[in-house]
Amino acid sequence: MLRSLSEYSVSAAPARTKRYVVAAVGKDRPGIVAAVSKALYVHGGNLEDSRMALLGDQFVILLMVSLSESRSAQSHPLSQSLNALERRMGLKIFLQPQRGRTRNVAILPAKLYLISVYGADRPGIVYRVTRWLADRGANITDLSTRLLRQRGRPVYLMSLEVQLPRAQDLKRFRGGLSRLGRALSVTLAINSVEPVTL
Repeated sequence: MLRSLSEYSVSAAPARTKRYVVAAVGKDRPGIVAAVSKALYVHGGNLEDSRMALLGDQFVILLMVSLSESRSAQSHPLSQSLNALERRMGLKIFLQPQRGRTRNVAILPAKLYLISVYGADRPGIVYRVTRWLADRGANITDLSTRLLRQRGRPVYLMSLEVQLPRAQDLKRFRGGLSRLGRALSVTLAINSVEPVTL
């Protein structure tokens, strides 16, 4: 469970860093991303991963940040700056320590695919698709949805990034997706995601 910055503290551990999940939510307005990222930059926080989205009129930020453990999270200047942002920009900001090792997608024994869903909006699309994937050992690493209107009718879009076990028969998997799409009256498509070598 995420805990408020004012509630969380951690013992000092000089010359070490620790990963934290930072979550922020508040009414959308220009400058939120700039303000949060400036606080991280000024106080030595290293932004490792991020997700940001506009949900209705609320802007949501999820960040993975590495931060020096030379001070407790509560007394660190970064925490004080984020608390000030809460008051100044009407945000609610939370901090959660990352426990255990962070997984690297590139070294997992799985292949990465992008699945897209397109069709008329109806209840249960997310549940039916994600349940079907879970039953076949697929691990969802990213998911986004959007409801659009085309010619006055609601159209549902969903994009999922998934890891499939290497033992998965892709031809059979595609066939199952097609049947699921027909049952839901949506179009389901899958494409492999090729790793990028840096």
